[in-house]
Amino acid sequence: MWFRNKENDLENHLVDMYAAMKSSVMGLSKGEGQKMAREMLMLAKDKVKQCGFDKLPPNFGDHILQKEKEDSKFMNMNIKRKDGVQDADIKWFWNMHPVERCMMEVDDENARLAAFTHYSEAGMIPENAAKEMRKFNPMFGDPEDTQHTQGDDRPLPVELKDRINRWLEKNMSNPQAFKDRLSRYSTMNSFIRAEIKAGNI
Repeated sequence: MWFRNKENDLENHLVDMYAAMKSSVMGLSKGEGQKMAREMLMLAKDKVKQCGFDKLPPNFGDHILQKEKEDSKFMNMNIKRKDGVQDADIKWFWNMHPVERCMMEVDDENARLAAFTHYSEAGMIPENAAKEMRKFNPMFGDPEDTQHTQGDDRPLPVELKDRINRWLEKNMSNPQAFKDRLSRYSTMNSFIRAEIKAGNI
């Protein structure tokens, strides 16, 4: 019962947090924000079950770091570390409650879809809309996935998300300067990879 109450507390906290965020960013009423956040929560909970995350032990990040000592390829961590993933990133992401983790991923998917829809409605063909979306949005996923992008444009490990968000917030104090720097790269991901190599993220 205690565990169930803790779960409910977490879910209510997530709904309140995302509802406030959506209301602020999208100009929604409190009720609309709550409705959207509850829909996101349902998707996140489905995702937890589909991915089997509900079967993982608590603090799975600590487990990954332990297993990685025996096998550097465990969960592709050797590939992710080449992209700059550190122990702290693994602990931050994988020690999170699965619902919290999946809520973040659902939010990312919604943001990408909204950006793609915006560019499509502006008259872009799907290929160009996807290209524009990748230019201004970090894309997370399997770094070995080269179906849509190659090289430094490939998906970034999701474990980097917190560091990338903090870097974005810091740089948004001067949006024009940030945009000028971004214009030199094919995608936001290639810009981010360059910044990681330079030690800025």
